[in-house]
Amino acid sequence: MPIDRIKALRTQRQEVLDYCRDLSAADWETDSRAAGWRVKDVVAHFAGECKVMFSPKIIGVIATSDTEAKNEDLLESWRDMPADKVLAEFEKWSARAASLLRVTTGGPLGAIPLPLGNLGRYPIRLLPSVFVFDWYTHLKHDIAPALDRPAPPIDEERMAVTLEWMLAGLGQMNRESMTWLNRPIGLTLTGPAGGNWQITPLRKGKLEVEPGKGAKPIARITGRSTDFPLWATTREKWRDHDLTIEGDKDVAEKFLDAVNII
Repeated sequence: MPIDRIKALRTQRQEVLDYCRDLSAADWETDSRAAGWRVKDVVAHFAGECKVMFSPKIIGVIATSDTEAKNEDLLESWRDMPADKVLAEFEKWSARAASLLRVTTGGPLGAIPLPLGNLGRYPIRLLPSVFVFDWYTHLKHDIAPALDRPAPPIDEERMAVTLEWMLAGLGQMNRESMTWLNRPIGLTLTGPAGGNWQITPLRKGKLEVEPGKGAKPIARITGRSTDFPLWATTREKWRDHDLTIEGDKDVAEKFLDAVNII
């Protein structure tokens, strides 16, 4: 069954709005689990990444050689904004972004590759998946734990969209650290939107990630889909999660140590 990326985007947007409307002044100023960012800064990041789509600054995002540094640059002008204004800006610009993406990501236009700085080049249709991944992961793993308030559970469709972006990014984001890999690796994720993927080295560290088990891999890594956003973004060490490895353990561990999805 095809996933509805725009529906997932709008659902995750509403989850952020509903969660943040109940925050106190102290909550907004609390340090999140994202290093150097308060809760307010994380939501300002959400607003800024939507607003930049309608600004000439988008050229800098597309061309940057350091996405994380660019995120810091874009956030700087938002840091002193009152929390209620930050949330209102997110509500406004995320709605506009969703409307724009609904038009631009469907049909033949959605297949056009778009450069996203040092993250790689991706079909335009994946842009909603970028936002869903970002908003879900920051809310679930950076804001909620810092406030000791649980985030709402994720549904199958939003998890599928989150994994879609992460697995696409896995193929391109870690090229410098994956040049050594010369045999396919299998990845199995269990739970919501889980499945099997074959990770095949191409050249110069680029990986091809395809659904299915494919040819016999040198190793197979199995874990929970809901843990994948934690260890694959290096928020937590993969060794602290219940991963099982079949086959060449040394290769699998070296691969896991190299993974860092943004």
